[in-house]
Amino acid sequence: MGTPAHPTIRRAPPRRINRTPSAAQLRRRNAFIKCVVFWHSTITNAHAAKWQVYAARHHYTNRKGKYICLTSWSAFLHINLYRSYSGVSLLVTPPDD
Repeated sequence: MGTPAHPTIRRAPPRRINRTPSAAQLRRRNAFIKCVVFWHSTITNAHAAKWQVYAARHHYTNRKGKYICLTSWSAFLHINLYRSYSGVSLLVTPPDD
């Protein structure tokens, strides 16, 4: 019959997924949840506008060298995730320049 039109591809068996999150994963997840709840329950439109002004003034370059402009939400996360990791209270308004 000859060779088959499509050769058989041997694939490695799938890796086992660790379903138990590490302590670091849990700390990050809890910090993110804390920020989300804080944003929705505490931040008003006036606060969000202040975060937007802060974000417009603060840009950064990522690891790949791409210039990044933050949104009000990402600026809020950028500052408050680190504060949450270290057990410091979250900021309602952005820090002064």
